[in-house]
Amino acid sequence: MAAPAPPQDLGPADPGWAKGAAVFGYVSAGLIAVLTAGVIATNNSDARDIAAVGGSATLVYTAASIPVIAFGGASARKNPAVRGVPALRLVGWIGYSVTMVNATALVILLVENEYSSRLAQDLHIASVGVLGSATAVVFALDAGISASQAEKIDAASRAKVTLNLGFSVARTTREHVPLLTLNGAF
Repeated sequence: MAAPAPPQDLGPADPGWAKGAAVFGYVSAGLIAVLTAGVIATNNSDARDIAAVGGSATLVYTAASIPVIAFGGASARKNPAVRGVPALRLVGWIGYSVTMVNATALVILLVENEYSSRLAQDLHIASVGVLGSATAVVFALDAGISASQAEKIDAASRAKVTLNLGFSVARTTREHVPLLTLNGAF
């Protein structure tokens, strides 16, 4: 579903730090995936402490980074014509909530040692990582789109003046005549 063209009479728009938030979101998604893989790889009886520390660090990073990405995207939406993609944000916040609930259940089950097998435990860890990574990507997409919309509105609202220098050929004498033009759009 294509969004209608935003009105151009609302003044300039500022992309804020949405573009940086989009990059941070993509990097965070990769980092969350790599950290999750590391937790699964070290989740055996010999390295359980390493897995616990890595899992805790991954959970804290996921919990903190995703709102930062979302707020970065919001920094571009101060002009009412910059909307981003509200459906992406809705999916993102639902994904974030499910990730945090799933992670809380994971911590409780790990503390209570309630897993029937290591495979079940690893699958649960993987589900938290996949959800966290996907949520970061969703918010990064919205932040990038919001920044792009703000940049387009900002460029359209600026006054433009161009100075052109060139040559023209006179019709009657066939001589090269210097030509200087000044164009503007306000």
